[in-house]
Amino acid sequence: LGRQFALITVTGGRTGRSYTTPVQYLEVDGSYVVTSQIHRRWWRNIDVEPEVSLLVAGDEVAGRARILRDEASHELLSTCLSQVPRLAKFYGVAIDEDGPDPVGVADLAELIVLIVIDPSSADSSPSRTSMSTSR
Repeated sequence: LGRQFALITVTGGRTGRSYTTPVQYLEVDGSYVVTSQIHRRWWRNIDVEPEVSLLVAGDEVAGRARILRDEASHELLSTCLSQVPRLAKFYGVAIDEDGPDPVGVADLAELIVLIVIDPSSADSSPSRTSMSTSR
Protein backbone atom coordinates (compact mmCIF):
# COMPACT_ATOMS: atom_id res chain seq x y z
CA LEU A 1 0.00 0.00 0.00
CA GLY A 2 2.92 2.37 0.37
CA ARG A 3 4.05 4.75 3.08
CA GLN A 4 0.93 6.93 3.16
CA PHE A 5 -1.66 4.20 3.38
CA ALA A 6 -2.61 1.62 5.95
CA LEU A 7 -5.39 -0.89 6.29
CA ILE A 8 -7.44 -0.60 9.46
CA THR A 9 -9.43 -3.56 10.71
CA VAL A 10 -12.29 -2.95 13.12
CA THR A 11 -14.80 -5.32 14.67
CA GLY A 12 -18.46 -4.77 13.87
CA GLY A 13 -20.36 -3.58 16.93
CA ARG A 14 -23.45 -5.66 16.19
CA THR A 15 -22.09 -8.45 14.01
CA GLY A 16 -18.72 -9.13 15.61
CA ARG A 17 -17.30 -9.53 12.08
CA SER A 18 -14.03 -7.92 11.04
CA TYR A 19 -14.14 -5.06 8.55
CA THR A 20 -11.06 -3.72 6.80
CA THR A 21 -10.81 -0.38 5.02
CA PRO A 22 -7.88 1.62 3.59
CA VAL A 23 -6.95 4.84 5.36
CA GLN A 24 -4.20 7.39 5.17
CA TYR A 25 -2.49 8.25 8.41
CA LEU A 26 -0.21 10.58 10.30
CA GLU A 27 1.97 9.79 13.27
CA VAL A 28 1.63 12.28 16.13
CA ASP A 29 3.25 11.82 19.55
CA GLY A 30 3.62 8.05 19.21
CA SER A 31 0.07 7.41 18.01
CA TYR A 32 -1.48 6.97 14.61
CA VAL A 33 -4.11 9.51 13.57
CA VAL A 34 -6.58 8.81 10.79
CA THR A 35 -9.62 10.74 9.67
CA SER A 36 -12.91 9.70 8.22
CA GLN A 37 -15.72 11.67 6.75
CA ILE A 38 -18.49 11.76 9.30
CA HIS A 39 -21.02 10.09 6.98
CA ARG A 40 -18.86 6.96 6.67
CA ARG A 41 -19.92 4.06 8.88
CA TRP A 42 -16.80 1.99 9.66
CA TRP A 43 -15.46 4.26 12.41
CA ARG A 44 -18.66 3.98 14.46
CA ASN A 45 -17.70 0.43 15.39
CA ILE A 46 -14.86 1.85 17.47
CA ASP A 47 -17.34 3.12 20.06
CA VAL A 48 -18.36 -0.49 20.73
CA GLU A 49 -15.02 -2.25 20.15
CA PRO A 50 -11.96 0.03 20.35
CA GLU A 51 -9.37 -2.71 19.72
CA VAL A 52 -8.19 -2.36 16.10
CA SER A 53 -5.31 -3.43 13.94
CA LEU A 54 -3.42 -1.48 11.32
CA LEU A 55 -1.37 -2.91 8.49
CA VAL A 56 1.31 -0.27 7.96
CA ALA A 57 4.07 -0.84 5.40
CA GLY A 58 3.70 -4.60 5.81
CA ASP A 59 3.74 -4.50 9.62
CA GLU A 60 0.63 -5.30 11.62
CA VAL A 61 0.12 -3.00 14.59
CA ALA A 62 -2.49 -3.75 17.24
CA GLY A 63 -3.88 -0.78 19.10
CA ARG A 64 -6.71 0.84 20.96
CA ALA A 65 -8.63 3.49 19.04
CA ARG A 66 -10.47 6.48 20.38
CA ILE A 67 -12.63 8.92 18.51
CA LEU A 68 -12.18 12.65 19.03
CA ARG A 69 -15.25 14.71 18.26
CA ASP A 70 -16.24 18.35 18.41
CA GLU A 71 -13.90 20.79 20.17
CA ALA A 72 -11.74 17.99 21.56
CA SER A 73 -10.49 17.39 18.02
CA HIS A 74 -9.62 20.98 17.10
CA GLU A 75 -6.07 21.09 18.50
CA LEU A 76 -5.05 17.76 17.00
CA LEU A 77 -6.73 18.63 13.71
CA SER A 78 -4.74 21.89 13.63
CA THR A 79 -1.54 19.91 14.25
CA CYS A 80 -2.36 17.53 11.41
CA LEU A 81 -3.17 20.34 9.00
CA SER A 82 0.05 22.14 9.92
CA GLN A 83 2.12 19.00 9.32
CA VAL A 84 0.39 18.25 6.03
CA PRO A 85 -0.53 21.56 4.36
CA ARG A 86 -1.87 19.75 1.27
CA LEU A 87 -4.60 18.35 3.53
CA ALA A 88 -5.56 21.88 4.57
CA LYS A 89 -5.66 22.87 0.92
CA PHE A 90 -7.78 19.80 0.05
CA TYR A 91 -10.36 20.79 2.67
CA GLY A 92 -10.18 24.51 1.90
CA VAL A 93 -8.77 25.50 5.30
CA ALA A 94 -6.58 28.60 5.10
CA ILE A 95 -3.16 28.20 6.66
CA ASP A 96 -0.51 30.82 7.33
CA GLU A 97 2.58 31.27 9.52
CA ASP A 98 0.36 31.14 12.63
CA GLY A 99 -1.17 27.82 11.55
CA PRO A 100 -4.57 26.81 10.24
CA ASP A 101 -7.48 29.23 10.48
CA PRO A 102 -9.41 28.31 13.69
CA VAL A 103 -12.77 28.93 12.03
CA GLY A 104 -11.80 26.65 9.15
CA VAL A 105 -10.67 23.99 11.62
CA ALA A 106 -13.97 24.22 13.51
CA ASP A 107 -15.93 23.97 10.25
CA LEU A 108 -13.88 20.95 9.15
CA ALA A 109 -14.40 19.26 12.53
CA GLU A 110 -18.12 19.22 11.72
CA LEU A 111 -17.43 17.13 8.60
CA ILE A 112 -14.82 14.64 9.76
CA VAL A 113 -13.86 12.63 12.82
CA LEU A 114 -10.36 12.03 14.08
CA ILE A 115 -9.47 8.53 15.17
CA VAL A 116 -6.40 8.23 17.40
CA ILE A 117 -4.86 4.77 17.60
CA ASP A 118 -2.49 4.11 20.47
CA PRO A 119 -0.31 1.07 19.66
CA SER A 120 -0.38 -1.77 22.18
CA SER A 121 2.68 -1.77 24.43
CA ALA A 122 3.98 -4.92 22.72
CA ASP A 123 4.03 -3.08 19.39
CA SER A 124 6.68 -0.57 18.53
CA SER A 125 5.87 3.11 18.34
CA PRO A 126 4.95 4.37 14.86
CA SER A 127 7.61 6.19 12.91
CA ARG A 128 5.82 7.06 9.69
CA THR A 129 4.31 10.44 8.78
CA SER A 130 1.63 10.72 6.12
CA MET A 131 -1.98 11.73 6.17
CA SER A 132 -5.10 12.48 4.23
CA THR A 133 -8.60 11.11 4.56
CA SER A 134 -10.28 7.85 3.94
CA ARG A 135 -13.10 8.11 1.46
